[in-house]
Amino acid sequence: MPINLIRSLFPLLALSVVASCGKTSYPPAVEAALDAAGDNRSELIKVIRHYSRRPEDSMKLKAAYYLIGGLPDHFYYDGEQLRHYLDYSMLVKRDNWHGEYIMYSMQQLYGPYSIDSARRIPHLQVVKADSLIHDIDFSYGIWTRQPWSRHYSFDSYCEYVLPYFIDDEIPEFNRESIYRQFSPLLDSVKRAGGSAIDAAFVVNEKLKADGFIYSLRQSFMPHLGASQVIGYRVGNCREMADLATYVMRSLGIPVGNDFLPQWPQRSLGHNWNVIFDTTGKSIMFLGTEDSPGVPHFPGTKKGKVYRYQLYANPGSLGMQRDSDEVIPIDLSSPFIKDVTDLYAMCSDITIPLMPPQGEKHAYLALFNNTTWIPVDWTTIKNGQGTWKKVERDVVYLPLYFTRTGIIPAAAPIEVDKDGGFHYLKPDKASPIKTMECNMVFPLTPQFIDQNSLLGGRMQGANKPDFSDAVDLYVITARRKPALYWNGIRIADTRKFRYLRFYGGDHWQHDCNLSELAAYSNQVKLHGRVFSPKKENANDPFGAEKAVDDDLATTFLADGSSKYKAWVGLDFGKPVTIDSIRFAAGLHTKGPEMFLVQGHTYQLVVWDNGHWNLVATKKATQPKLTFEQVPSNGLYLLHDSSARRDERIFTFENNAIRWF
Repeated sequence: MPINLIRSLFPLLALSVVASCGKTSYPPAVEAALDAAGDNRSELIKVIRHYSRRPEDSMKLKAAYYLIGGLPDHFYYDGEQLRHYLDYSMLVKRDNWHGEYIMYSMQQLYGPYSIDSARRIPHLQVVKADSLIHDIDFSYGIWTRQPWSRHYSFDSYCEYVLPYFIDDEIPEFNRESIYRQFSPLLDSVKRAGGSAIDAAFVVNEKLKADGFIYSLRQSFMPHLGASQVIGYRVGNCREMADLATYVMRSLGIPVGNDFLPQWPQRSLGHNWNVIFDTTGKSIMFLGTEDSPGVPHFPGTKKGKVYRYQLYANPGSLGMQRDSDEVIPIDLSSPFIKDVTDLYAMCSDITIPLMPPQGEKHAYLALFNNTTWIPVDWTTIKNGQGTWKKVERDVVYLPLYFTRTGIIPAAAPIEVDKDGGFHYLKPDKASPIKTMECNMVFPLTPQFIDQNSLLGGRMQGANKPDFSDAVDLYVITARRKPALYWNGIRIADTRKFRYLRFYGGDHWQHDCNLSELAAYSNQVKLHGRVFSPKKENANDPFGAEKAVDDDLATTFLADGSSKYKAWVGLDFGKPVTIDSIRFAAGLHTKGPEMFLVQGHTYQLVVWDNGHWNLVATKKATQPKLTFEQVPSNGLYLLHDSSARRDERIFTFENNAIRWF
């Protein structure tokens, strides 16, 4: 039986050691691991024998079986060039302002990074018995001492606490030192009899408070080890998730890692953490950003979501591929499983495909502002492709992935909210008479700065300088605002002439607020908007932007100013405020969504496997009007005068619908 099939069998199958004809036998997955270990087999046998001596170590023996049985095909990278590049986090921690220069200098000194310069080292062939024994002893000891462990299965421990690595990082076996550093955070949780979710919240709030330097410059590298991520806190969402995983697993908190290869309505993919309540429900959060219980990108389409696991998934593309087949890197790991249905309403779809040129698999792809990124796969059968767990209300392109690039396999499909789908094929016979465009990119969560509101306060006062301010509402991590409109009830019955949103001490020179409105007995209160920010008629982020009922405009405090950031309303007389509506503002990047007067734009439509030009126009005002546009198409408005993020859209019910 092939090793890759044996190791994919249920991990805890036949965990007991059986003596037969004088020969010790092990569970099939463990036998396969021992065979693959080569000269290192004896080290793994030492671990098994160590836990086989005493009956009280029976659960640790099962843990050892689980871990060893899951090690085949797991490897990490090491090499001289990689070690040099691993210094990037340390250098950026010292001098974050020159991160781009630091990376450029490293490329000049050590050459452009190449994964081919690193060695792939299989865990099975190098891991030592002492390291495994110490790590199993420590992790199991911590797990059994945590009050929440009694509410979880042994399998939860094995999958979400026991592993000593996440993916392809150099293993460190430093769980004990991490525990010593962070375990005092759990004292209050244990005294209160808190849950694993409570513990994760407390720990993540500490990780947030300690800060993180966001950088995409090292995303081409393998995962970073625990000491680097914890010590320097530099990276992107992958390192943010890894940081939480390293720390929380060291504390006996069961945490997993999920990811999506590509957002359906923006560029890039995303990584995050997942923790489980006692019913097994997955709770999404992200290390250093959103703690469990705080919505993380709520209401945002995800397309396809995968979860990392220790054991290879027989149904993964990595296990199904032919030896010489080229496949997308994001889908290549055998250690991932599709969990999209845990996050979204999904459907199964089957469509006929253009004849393949020898390809075994076909893909569904999402648009990343420039090209199409495969996010799901299927085996071609009878000229058709069937995809499972496809998120609804998203546009996908069926395609083939080849050595020379992607080849469309069918027209784009729009999966409807009810689970059906239709093709987006331009119809010139029934054109759209007029199509108005004023943006190249929609208002999406990536532009909305929720974090700028954390710690902020809604305050009432009767003096214009707010020296008598009363806090009516405080925005905390557990009260993190939603992406768009937020409504809050005000319990204070006193009357106030003035209302303001004050950014708080942490954000005293930085405050993004899209909208602020107050109500009394469900009637909107009208007042004069004002702020300590100097008025400027040409300011695109002036105070009036906070009261214009337009979520695409923002009041933004000038970060270089000396005043504390706030924007308020003067009602002219004291009034009772019983509710407030507000919305988080945009990042400064937000205005790039809109048309720029003087720029030339091309309206294009996808047809026969590529973008076809519909019309070219120069913007002389904030919107453009196109006539006689082919209907039922997938469109893109391209700025020919500048490189900008641009999104695909359809035109439905006489309006643009962004995807």
